[in-house]
Order: sequence, then structure tokens, then C-alpha cells
Amino acid sequence: MIKFFKNYLFHIFVFLFVVLTIIISLYASGYKFNLSWPLNFNKLLQKTGMLAVSTIPKNALIYLDDKAEVNSFLSWGQKNYIRTPAKIKNILPGEYKIRFEEEGYWPFEKKVTIYSGQTTFLEDINLFRSDLSLLISSSTSNTISLSPNQKYLYIIDAKKIINLSSNQVYDINTDKKSGFEWLDNGDRLFSNGIILNFNKNSNEDLKQKVGQETNNWFYDSNTNRFYYQNNNSLNYITGNNISVTVKEGENYLTFVAYSDHIFYVSEQNNKLKLQDYSLKTQKVEQTLDLPSIAKYHLSLEQGVINLYDSQNKTLYLINQEKFNEVNVLKNIISWQWVNSEELFYNNDWEIHHFNKTNSQDNLITRLGKNITKVISNQKNNYLVFSSDKELNALDLKSGAITNLLNTDKISDVWLDEKNDLIYFSATINKQEGVYKIITQ
Repeated sequence: MIKFFKNYLFHIFVFLFVVLTIIISLYASGYKFNLSWPLNFNKLLQKTGMLAVSTIPKNALIYLDDKAEVNSFLSWGQKNYIRTPAKIKNILPGEYKIRFEEEGYWPFEKKVTIYSGQTTFLEDINLFRSDLSLLISSSTSNTISLSPNQKYLYIIDAKKIINLSSNQVYDINTDKKSGFEWLDNGDRLFSNGIILNFNKNSNEDLKQKVGQETNNWFYDSNTNRFYYQNNNSLNYITGNNISVTVKEGENYLTFVAYSDHIFYVSEQNNKLKLQDYSLKTQKVEQTLDLPSIAKYHLSLEQGVINLYDSQNKTLYLINQEKFNEVNVLKNIISWQWVNSEELFYNNDWEIHHFNKTNSQDNLITRLGKNITKVISNQKNNYLVFSSDKELNALDLKSGAITNLLNTDKISDVWLDEKNDLIYFSATINKQEGVYKIITQ
């Protein structure tokens, strides 16, 4: 009897050893039993897949179908949660809802599909801070501007400049209708003939040298010339404070200068033309006929002529050297160049990515709300965009949108990419002003 019992136990142990060895071998080879009810015997044993995830910042908890992922081999009586970055193995094929959570950040949620014998990648996903916005000025303004060096914020309607490091406020005398430019990467502001130097706390009025009736001032950093319009003439001031008339006799509507060329839109016999005037040859070298029912504004960005028709919301991207090379983008509200070939733009309901080289236009997202502005963070590969009452961030890798703020009104938005800060003009809890919020 005892011998029989020993033999019985021996065979049981041998059987269990063989079964466990097979199960462990199958698990190590990426197979798993699918015991979900009702049982499907055709899929009882399945080849699993793997999920590779990472986030910015790191150390976020990982949830699959609302269950936190746990490293069972290292638990030792307590739950050892898996955090990003991580590779989660032996996941049965199918669709899952994945969620990342980190304290102080908005949760990220997305559906992913796991395939048999394959790795699904969800890497470098941006998580955004859930901090409250901070009021930095009670001055009201529909438009603001951040200097290129991120040192100063121009509150345009209130005619104020804020030093963002010292919080010092400068009251300035500018005409917001005349436009402005940041000089020296942002340490000076040029508006309607007045140069404001924040380092020296001084200003220089160029109109005192050429007359108060001048307008449409423009600075060309390539030649260090200050251009201006005086009735029907285009002129510039040299480094020796000498005024030079470049061209006259036409009705100039808008112009920009680059090196030895002036690009301008003029009206001739009730027709509108974009022209390229060379200072070297003193001749018009190129001409492009334009639709006459329009309101144009010229700018130079990334070496490309940006001609925007605000009346018809149309953007013309024109090669400086070949006017016949034109890309036309319609229904444009705002745009931002990423590099010399690519830009993001938005219309009322959509955000697009456009490649000038191959004229490829890709839809990024479509929303059921009015989009007012889109800004790109190239460093961390995400977009910030606003509507009348919302501030949102869009992760370009996953396409996921995180709502950062809902409020009474949002007027204008700027992104400090270096410090991951958003500055915006808004009304929050009936308090108008300029606010900032950190993104990461």
C-alpha cells in the first residue's frame, strides 16, 4: 500500500513537472492560454504580442483596460507597478484601452491594437501638466507677442512690455495699427519708426529725421536698413542717417525688403500686382498678377514670400527668385513655419501640415469647434492650439488631444518652447488679463 502510494505521488509529480514545463516553455515562447468566457477552443492557445511604451516625462503608471500593469515576478506580497518606459510582454491579441497616469499631469488615453507575434510601439508620448494658470498682468489685450529670446512679452493693446524674468513693466508709446518687429533677437522693439531698447531703457524716433507723415516701417536685418513709405514713395535710412528714395510713383499697399530686393504690392489701373524691384539694376525684375478683390499683407518667413489675403483668408507662398512657383492655401486663419519646407496651419475647424517641396497637404485633426491659432513645439513634437474658450495640446506621435484649460474667453496664445510655457490673453473667472501655464 505504501509502495503504491509512493508510485502514485511520483507519477503525479512527473505529470505536473511535464505540464508546468510545457506551460513555461509556451509562455517563454510567447504563447498564452485565452481563458476568457465563453471559451473559444480555436483560440484557446494564442501567440501573444508585446507593447513597448515610453512617455515624456518618464515614470507614468500604465493601465490596460483600466487595470494597472504589475510586475508579478517581483511583487513579493505587494504590488510592484510597471512604469514607463516599459516593454509589456505576453499580451493576448486584440484591442485595448491604454492609459498613462502621473501625479501632476493630465492622464493620457488611447486605444491600441496588439497583434500576434508583433510589437506595438507607443513611444515618446507627451504628458501635459495639470497646473492652474497664473495671472501675470491684469492688462487687457486681444493680442500679445513673445520676443524671440523669450525675455519679453508685448501686451499690444495695453501698450506695455513685461520683462518676464524681473516682472518689470514698461509703458510704451506705440501705434498698434502700424505693426512692429522684434530686433536683436528680442532686446529691441521697432514700431512705426520708433526703436525701443530695453537693455538701455531708451528709445530712438526715426521719424524726427525723415518726417512724421511717414508710415509702413520695415527693418531688413540683412542690410541693417530701416525702410519706410512716404506717400507714394519707398525709402530707407542708411547707417549714416541719410534718407534714400528707392522707388516712387505708385500706390504701394504693402512691402517687405530683403537684401537688394524690395517686394511690394501696388495698384495700377485698378489692378493689383506683386513686384520684385532690384536695387542693383533699379528695375522691376518679376511681376505677379493678383486677384483685385482682396486685402494683402506681405511678410518674409523661412526665405519664402508670405502673401496673406485677410479678406479671403488665402495664403500665397511664393519663391523669391521665381514668382511662377506659388503654393496657394485657402481658408487660412493662422500658420507657423517648422522649417524652410514645412508649416502647420489651421482653418476654422481643422489643423493641417503642409510640405512646400512636394505640395503635400495632410490633415492632422478635425474638431467640432472654432480653432483660432495653432503653434508648434518642435522640441517635443506637439502642437498647442486654441479656440474661443479652450486651450489644448496635441501630441503629434499619437494624435491624442489634451484639454489644458476651459474658460470664459481666450484671445491670443504664444508658446515659449525653451521653457515649456504658454502665455495667453484670456478671461478666467471674470478676470481679464495675461496668463501663463506650464505644459511639461
